[in-house]
Amino acid sequence: MDFKGTVYLNEQKFESQALTMSLTQQESVLPRIKKDIPSQTIAIGVPFHSVSLNDEHGVYFGESDTGGNILLDLFYKDSRRTSYDGVFVGAKGAGKSHALRRYY
Repeated sequence: MDFKGTVYLNEQKFESQALTMSLTQQESVLPRIKKDIPSQTIAIGVPFHSVSLNDEHGVYFGESDTGGNILLDLFYKDSRRTSYDGVFVGAKGAGKSHALRRYY
């Protein structure tokens, strides 16, 4: 069976007191409407659920850890990326040379 516990906002005091109450007592002190919300429903309400990089003239480089696209333009400059310098770091055989050959 899949049981999960949740502490609601501003109810920490009640939650600690509930450890010594029966379920009937808990429900009479703080009645709740019990309705589950699927995680997909919550995810729809969060528009920025992945990290991505979308340079205007970027080349598809892959996906971020959260599933967002990485479209990288090595020659793009703005207030955060002030030069064309960069470093590719990875373990031996991870594809650093292959990644650089995509540009040159």
